[in-house]
This record gives sequence, C-alpha cells and structure tokens, in this order.
Amino acid sequence: MISLPAPHCVIVHGAWHGGWCWRFVADRLKAGGRQVFAPSLTGLGERAHLLDETVNLSTRIEDVCRLIRTEALSDVVLVGHSYGGMVVSGVADRMPERIRTLVILDGFVPVDGKAMTDYWPAALKAEWDAKAAASGGLSVPPISAESFGVSEHLRDWVNSNCVPHPYASLNEKIRLTGGRERVPRKIYIRATKMRSHPFDGFLKELQADEGWRTIALDCGHEAMVDAPELLADVLESVT
Repeated sequence: MISLPAPHCVIVHGAWHGGWCWRFVADRLKAGGRQVFAPSLTGLGERAHLLDETVNLSTRIEDVCRLIRTEALSDVVLVGHSYGGMVVSGVADRMPERIRTLVILDGFVPVDGKAMTDYWPAALKAEWDAKAAASGGLSVPPISAESFGVSEHLRDWVNSNCVPHPYASLNEKIRLTGGRERVPRKIYIRATKMRSHPFDGFLKELQADEGWRTIALDCGHEAMVDAPELLADVLESVT
C-alpha cells in the first residue's frame, strides 16, 4: 500500500496571542507526521516589537500568504482561531488552489466588506474604542485568560504572553472575491462552553450551508490551550 504524505498544517492564532498558544496542539500534530507552521502575526507574540499604526488585517493576511509561498506549501490545512478566522478567510480567498481544508475554530467567518468590529454590538464597539484611545488608537489591551475560561494552572502562562492587539486590524474591512468558497473542504468548529452571540450566529448560518461542515466541541474558547488532545484529534480526523 502506498502511504500518502500528511497534509501541511498552517495554524493561525487569534487576537492578543501568538504562535506560542498552539504549542500543545502542534506537538500532537507533528507526532502524527504532519508538518506544522504556527506563525505569530505581525505585532504579536515574538513579533510584538513590530507593532505600529500601519499594522492592519491586510498585513496579517500577507503574513500567512508569504509563509505559504515561501515554504512552497500546497494541500494545506489552514486553521484560524477566533480573530484568526478573519485572517484565514483572506488567505483562502487569495490562494484557494493551495488550500485543502479551511478550518475556523470558534471564530469569525466574514463576508466581503465586513470588519471584525462590525460583528460586535454597538456598546462593545464603543467600549473598545475607549480602550484604544488610551494608546492613541494604536492598540487594545488583552482580555484576561480568566475571562476566556482558561484552566487556572495555565492562566499565568497565557496572560504573560498576550500583548496589546493593533486596533486597525480589527477595524479594517475585508475584501473577498469568492475564492474562499472554492476551497474543497470548509469546517466550522464551535467551542460550546463560551457564550458568544456572533459565533452562535456563524454556526447557525453555516449549518444551513452545504459548503460547510460544522462541529461542536465541549470545551472553552481557548481550545488549543485547554483541550489540545481533543482539538488535535478533531483536526486529524477532518483533514
């Protein structure tokens, strides 16, 4: 029997995080024979020193597109968590021919012309506008690990690694041309232990879309931190 190579995995973090948050999942996927890339987006993680007023959503989409091109990756399993759903949507739209499976984990699945903040209630948008004003509009401070329900023994690690997030990247409206919908397999994973009106809305919408498969996981929003074995198993099974 001929053994087919395992697909490449490119896994993209959410707001305030970096590639570090995927450590436990990446280890398990690598043990299964996959080549895994967990980049830190510009201005976050070990690249936090690159934060400036020019960093926006387009910057982050280009980060991941350049990784895929530079590493000459194809047949890619592209995963985006939370805000990362905005990023991977843009990447999949630009290069659907390189993407085997698109997975959005408890994240945003935008339509053309929408920013992440367009999915927020007006009161929440006003709250974050005020928080961003403290940095001159440059960034917003991290949400605590406690608020996301991270296990107590991992909270200090998560809080110490999260950094302010460039606000322009949350407010830039994405431009999509239909490429994302040409990706052969598209999967939405909802982590059901965190209440979220936007994510529940995406889940309901995609459950009615024949082009998407939906999965519910019994875990919190930070699934890659709190439930890495469960998440890795699901990613392996669907890709």
